[in-house]
Amino acid sequence: MVDLAAWPGTVAIAVGDELLAGHTVDTNTNWLAQRLLAIGRPLRRTHTVSDDPAEIVACVRREVATEAGAIFVCGGLGPTPDDRTLASLAEALELPLELDPAAAAHVQKRLDWLHQIGRIASPEMSEANRRMAEVPRGSLVLHNSTGMAPGLAIPVGAERHVFVLPGVPRELKAIFDEEIAERFLAGGATYTTAEVHFDGAVEAEFWDVLTRLGREFPEVSVGSYPQPDRGHLIIRVAGTDGARVREAAEVVRAGAPTRAVARPAEAGPATSP
Repeated sequence: MVDLAAWPGTVAIAVGDELLAGHTVDTNTNWLAQRLLAIGRPLRRTHTVSDDPAEIVACVRREVATEAGAIFVCGGLGPTPDDRTLASLAEALELPLELDPAAAAHVQKRLDWLHQIGRIASPEMSEANRRMAEVPRGSLVLHNSTGMAPGLAIPVGAERHVFVLPGVPRELKAIFDEEIAERFLAGGATYTTAEVHFDGAVEAEFWDVLTRLGREFPEVSVGSYPQPDRGHLIIRVAGTDGARVREAAEVVRAGAPTRAVARPAEAGPATSP
């Protein structure tokens, strides 16, 4: 089992003016956070940046310098002028952009299909579509089974990669599950989460029992999540040692203030690779 403390962490960078303007909700980062935790490669930081190349370049360079174990850059891979992620990555990593034959073949295959079903008048690859196949030199092209923009894995060190994914959620999910999880991120630690739910609970009254958990279970993370409108409180404990996580959850249940009524034991979002 890999110690999560030894994993240098994963970073997600979501690209798009529409995210910063509030026009689009960033569900991609939330989904990645859940999947990465499930395979023992949890997120340490997330960023949202505009389509401004300078912003993308600066953010990628900062994170590459931190030696994060994996960096995910999501969005900005389309065929329009506001899609600037590939060129920005090439600048950030000081790599030239090159037309990749595999990426070009994939784009052409999608164009042929779109022409066959009557969505486009001609299957000829335009300059706009060609841009989607121009990638930083040394990139490994990742197959996109549900869309046109290929994903990328760009090596930035020993077993470290910048993963580049489309912003379209179904495409991002498909590439992660089909191309990245097992191929690049296997071997993560099992991660267990347990929740204890209380009704009629006041969060501040859990200070003593949660302080005790910090002393007696230093390897377990603990968080309290109140829902005051419902008079409801969730205590969530998590870690790589399932037995210790469950033991800590029982300490919370047994040590809760008298007025807090614990619901019957229920599984939290326990996950493992």
